[in-house]
Amino acid sequence: MAAPTLTCKQCGHVNEGERVYCHNCGAKLDRSLLPPKETTPQESAAKAKRRVKKITDPSRGFWVGWKKSLLGAIIGAIVLAALIQMARKPDGVPPMLSKADLIGAPPLADGLEQALSLRAPQHLSIAEPQINHYLQVSVKSGINTALNELLRFDRAFVNLSEGVCRITIQDSIYDYPIYIGTDYHLSAGPKGIVATNVGGNFGRLHLPPQISQLTDAIFEKLWDALKREHRLMDGMQSIEVHPGAITIETKPGVAK
Repeated sequence: MAAPTLTCKQCGHVNEGERVYCHNCGAKLDRSLLPPKETTPQESAAKAKRRVKKITDPSRGFWVGWKKSLLGAIIGAIVLAALIQMARKPDGVPPMLSKADLIGAPPLADGLEQALSLRAPQHLSIAEPQINHYLQVSVKSGINTALNELLRFDRAFVNLSEGVCRITIQDSIYDYPIYIGTDYHLSAGPKGIVATNVGGNFGRLHLPPQISQLTDAIFEKLWDALKREHRLMDGMQSIEVHPGAITIETKPGVAK
């Protein structure tokens, strides 16, 4: 004899005769339509409790866990979008200079040192391409970070916008470029240049200052490679960052 069934009046789904709520939509079923139940062997109390809980729980239907599934899908989509942005090339990446182009790089550090040695304050403007030319010549692959077994250092470069200097390290993994940048607002203080982190980027993914500061360890060896330049910049009495150039004014007669 076939097991009795109950058809849901709300959605038309055919349910097992033991159910109280529709397996599809959760609506309460009309159990008065069932034929009289035959006597069956006595169940254990624990087994009966589990069976009753299963068939009387309206949440165990088609919509079970839909909120959790939706939240998981949203989180997964956000993570995937972030990874795609991290892998993309950011705006403002200058062309990589060839070995021939690198010949005759501007001696910026020597020029700063000479300006600082003069008695009268000197006003200088250094263009973004000059800085990047100098960095590609001066900063060698030896500055690789703690990740140097995985990443190969290619170069460092700057992008200048109003009030902000972004410096980016370009590494590569299996010849695929990876870009990590940090943004600084620069000002001249009594004890030297003050650099305030105002954000950063990983590829095209923007990083707020609180997150960007966590990448400082990646830049440690770059700062070590630029110690001379940092010392010279501490001799400036003013510094301004504008789109495409940095303008500075030296303190009189700092260098000895």
